[in-house]
Amino acid sequence: MNDRYSPGLNKRRLGRLLVRFRKEAHLTLDDAAQLLYLSRSGLNRLETGGTKINVHVLDLYEIGGDRWPGLIEMALHAREKGWWHEFGPGVAGMYVDYETEAAEILSLGVATVHGLLQTPDHTRAWLGRIHRGRRDIDDLIARNIALGRARQERLDGEQPLRLKVILDEPVLMRPVGGQDVQAGQLAHLAEAAERPNIDIRVLPLAQAHPGLQGAFSIMRFPRDMEEPDVIYHQYPFNEQFLDSPEQISRFHQLFRELWSEALGPEDSVELLRRHAEL
Repeated sequence: MNDRYSPGLNKRRLGRLLVRFRKEAHLTLDDAAQLLYLSRSGLNRLETGGTKINVHVLDLYEIGGDRWPGLIEMALHAREKGWWHEFGPGVAGMYVDYETEAAEILSLGVATVHGLLQTPDHTRAWLGRIHRGRRDIDDLIARNIALGRARQERLDGEQPLRLKVILDEPVLMRPVGGQDVQAGQLAHLAEAAERPNIDIRVLPLAQAHPGLQGAFSIMRFPRDMEEPDVIYHQYPFNEQFLDSPEQISRFHQLFRELWSEALGPEDSVELLRRHAEL
């Protein structure tokens, strides 16, 4: 059972609910702001999670008192500092925030292994290379490895996170940290793929594919949250989070296309093991 909270997701959920309540009360943003003695921008900030919830809003929208505790709890979680902050600055951001309460993640990896599936040795070698020259490199790596172990707890328990990962075959061939470290990482992936909540597929090197434009993850949330998916799109020197219906549909279509082109589960595991033995 996941007992951690995502401040960013709770903020987004609360904002969407407030907008829905306002519209159900047949009030425009300007009308509601005037009745609440707020500026239009002030109410907009409230609806986007920029300020604390105003109980007068719930009164105006005629929200029953039985719903107040849940909404107030959501607002409190939205104001909390993320659990990952205990690992210090510079080790996590919005991605881990959303990942915290995701029910399922669909991911494409074209450069490296998803953080939820990395071994400590792989993380150490990868970060050591991309942050080479930093004075605090040893401390940064240690904190990232500790955070990685904490994140990977989501893959266990009674309601584990479901993970569907597509890996481009060059990821298997790149000896991050040397052959021994890479072999250990690939063996770990093959073992992880045997778990019921983890499905790993490999895109063969012999074919080009549209995923070469950049890695991405689709984060899906529990149905009772009624929250739309969040797309995390990563490319050189930048990243973005997308959540418009059109963007969500486009990335789901891309993932389905890549999934259909990838090797099946047994062939993928066989290829993982074969590369581990090279």
